[in-house]
Amino acid sequence: MLGGASAFIDWRLVRNQKLNTLPSEALRMEVPAHSESAIVEVKPLPQSEAKGFSSGKENYVYLLYQGLGVPSHKACIGDLYLQQETSHLWHWVPSWPFACIPLPPQKDILANELLLHLTHRWVNGPSSLSSVQREKGEKILQALGRKAAHSNVPWLMWQNTRSSTCVALGSAKLVRKGEEPCTLLLLHDFKGASVPIRFGDSLSGCFFDGVEWPDFLEQRDQLRAGHNLKNSEPIFSAIDIPSTKKGFRLCRYSLKPFEDEKECTVAPLSSAWTLPGYITLPHMDEPVTGLYTIHWKGDKLWILCPATQENMKKMEDMRLSMPNLDATLSLVETLEGLKIMFLTQDEYMEFSFYLLPNVIHTCLSFTECCHSGSYIHSFKFISQVQSIVDWELE
Repeated sequence: MLGGASAFIDWRLVRNQKLNTLPSEALRMEVPAHSESAIVEVKPLPQSEAKGFSSGKENYVYLLYQGLGVPSHKACIGDLYLQQETSHLWHWVPSWPFACIPLPPQKDILANELLLHLTHRWVNGPSSLSSVQREKGEKILQALGRKAAHSNVPWLMWQNTRSSTCVALGSAKLVRKGEEPCTLLLLHDFKGASVPIRFGDSLSGCFFDGVEWPDFLEQRDQLRAGHNLKNSEPIFSAIDIPSTKKGFRLCRYSLKPFEDEKECTVAPLSSAWTLPGYITLPHMDEPVTGLYTIHWKGDKLWILCPATQENMKKMEDMRLSMPNLDATLSLVETLEGLKIMFLTQDEYMEFSFYLLPNVIHTCLSFTECCHSGSYIHSFKFISQVQSIVDWELE
């Protein structure tokens, strides 16, 4: 992070700095830091290449840099954007709210390059309000970056329609006949739920006893106000919030292609609501079921691995004990066929996809996130069923 010690970052104009091109050598520049300024030196990362992209009527050139001589005396990853029409130079500086200039489209960035950016974003954005989760997420992202630097790690996007882990279905707006999804509808679901809602614990990976939805909303308000959590304080998540008549059911999503399929059972829609910094460690959902998902709020990273026999064997220890960071890092480094999907509020609002049965997945919530989905039991999943049966028999 360049130019200050605040936990939050934003895009700001670099003072008194105009350039025709992004510098290829080290650059000294004055940057705003709260009410004062700081002189910092940056140089391009060797593995980063300049990328061009457009936002509205503005054209930008983007490059990852390493900051030298920053106030913390640490070499930190940063970003520079050159606005081509005005020759104004922009970069990350500490402030709030987070990110007022959009990221380049994901299709224009390599996986290992974007992982550098995401690591920088995780340790400086809303997810940093929990020091425990900040450190845990940073280590996971760094492990992903090392893997991406030495092997092919596919970055799943709109254009990737099918993989060994998930199938992209496109915009759920096209199959929504009712209201737009929003947290107000989830609040109605909280109020109208006929069964207790489960709340996850970000530290232990277990579920809480005695936590109710007002507790969840209180912590949400604290995080939105930028309050740091104590080291021992977990971050809440609300899992499997059932849809109700006055809540999310008003969106009236069609769950095609599954709802018209013979020999297919589609469970009622439910929702998950996670707060910034929440990490779901590697796990598999209900055996032999697909997971239809609609992402409609926040920025979340999905780490996906197929249910191969080799991967199933490596998951054995996770089945028999509580998931932890060391086991997660080992799995990230050794699981085969690993893929990444970063869903954002801007590019992936109401993006729908489904996970194939038994897919091993890990999630990092960079901001407050919501998705809704349904468990799918389908005859087309019979080949995936066989893999977990073989694993269970061993």
